Amino acid sequence: MSKIAIRKSFEPRLYYLTILLNATNAVLKVNALIDTGCAKSAMSKLTYLKLLSQNKNLQLTQSKARIQTCDGTNHTIMGFVKLIIQFQNTSFQLDDQYIMVIEQLSDDFIIGSDILGSDVVSKIQTPFIHFNHNGKNIKQEMTLVMYPQLCLQAIKNLVIRPMKSFDVSTKIKDFSHMVTPIIYKSPFPSFKISNIAFEDDKIIATFQNRT
Repeated sequence: MSKIAIRKSFEPRLYYLTILLNATNAVLKVNALIDTGCAKSAMSKLTYLKLLSQNKNLQLTQSKARIQTCDGTNHTIMGFVKLIIQFQNTSFQLDDQYIMVIEQLSDDFIIGSDILGSDVVSKIQTPFIHFNHNGKNIKQEMTLVMYPQLCLQAIKNLVIRPMKSFDVSTKIKDFSHMVTPIIYKSPFPSFKISNIAFEDDKIIATFQNRT
C-alpha cells in the first residue's frame, strides 16, 4: 500500500459581493462569488428554486449546452433565467441578464467574466469592484473569504484495482464543519474522489477506480 503524506498548502482567497436578484416579483439576496475564470454568470439550482417559490411564472429557457467545471468534469445546464442584478446602497442595476442555472454548483451565484469583463466594470481593485454607470463610478465592497486547505500528496505510486476504493484519513483540529471547494486532477479519467466525509476530528477522502 502506498504511503500518503499530508501537507499544508496556501489558503485560497475568494471574494464575494452581496447582490439582489430581481426576477419579476421575486427578489432574493445572495452572496455572489466574483470569478473572472468563469465565462458565464451562473446560479445554483437551489437559488433558482428559491426565486421560483416567489414567482411561479418564472421562465426557465431550456438549453442543451454543456459546461466544463474546474475539476474537468462536464455538466449539462438546466437552462437560462432572465433577471435584473441589483446592488446595495445604489439605484444602479444590471438589466436583462441571462443567467445559467446549474444543478451542481457549490455557490449560490457566480458573477463571471461576461459581466466582469464587460464595459460596465471599470476595474477590480480589492476589496472593491468599480462599475461604470453613465460616466459615474459605482463602488461596491467585496467580502474576503479564506479557506484553509489540506492537500493529499502521494509519495509512491498508488494502485487501486478496478471497482475498488481506498480511504485516506487525516486528523485535523479546531473544525466544527467543513464547506470547501474540491479540485482534483488526474491523467486517468476513471480515478475519482468518490466521497469526502468529516467525522469528529478526521477528514476521510475515498478514492475509487471506476473501471
